[in-house]
Amino acid sequence: MTPKQALELATAVSARSHPDLEVLRQRGNDVLIARVPASDPASVIVKCWNRRGPRGSLRRLTRSNIGWREATALRRLETLNTPAPRCLAYLTLPPGTPHTEALLSTDLGPCRDSTDYFKEHIKPDPHARAAFNRTLIDITRNMIAEGLLDPDHRLPNIVITPQDQPVRIDFELCIPVRFPRLHPRLHGDMLGVFLASYVFAVQPDLNLAADFARALLRELPPSPGVLRRAQLTLNTMVDRQKRETGIFSPLELAPLMP
Repeated sequence: MTPKQALELATAVSARSHPDLEVLRQRGNDVLIARVPASDPASVIVKCWNRRGPRGSLRRLTRSNIGWREATALRRLETLNTPAPRCLAYLTLPPGTPHTEALLSTDLGPCRDSTDYFKEHIKPDPHARAAFNRTLIDITRNMIAEGLLDPDHRLPNIVITPQDQPVRIDFELCIPVRFPRLHPRLHGDMLGVFLASYVFAVQPDLNLAADFARALLRELPPSPGVLRRAQLTLNTMVDRQKRETGIFSPLELAPLMP
């Protein structure tokens, strides 16, 4: 796909003028995500954002906007062969277009929710669970190694493709940094959110959660500051679930450190 073709396709999606547009998600005039057919690849996911005004312009200028962040994450992960959609183009849309920017990525096909899939197919099978956990840890390691710290790194942002492959999607909140060790708060939030999402998937069997946390912490040993922040974030999410549902699934990380 040439840059001109990418721009024409994104503009048509934003304007809702593409004849074969399939809207996947829409949030008012702010966000539009759609699937559209293309020649190469066969179909494309187009995400459009509307970020106008001085603040939006400044973010695009400084490359701190969510579209650029997601494009950066996808491009970096592709070099590591990490399961994620391939970024085809990131574009600033022309004046008069309903949205200001767009990201084009490869279509993964009809995917399944990883949490539901895990509960139904992975959790009861020790071998499948070990392979799934291995993929989760590898994705997390590669993100951190590339300085991609994402406070929204959680199981619901991992989908299962028609080929039964776990793939990480949705990097809007991912922040590229040069040295992850200089960002203990962000690093800790990433680990805490991720572990809490795993707890929610396996509860009430907290032994499985502890086993996964132990393996993750062994392979990606956090600094004391990162560990404290991860525990705080994990506790916040677990406490919120207790308030909202009455389910309480605490997990202490320090005893699981190698």
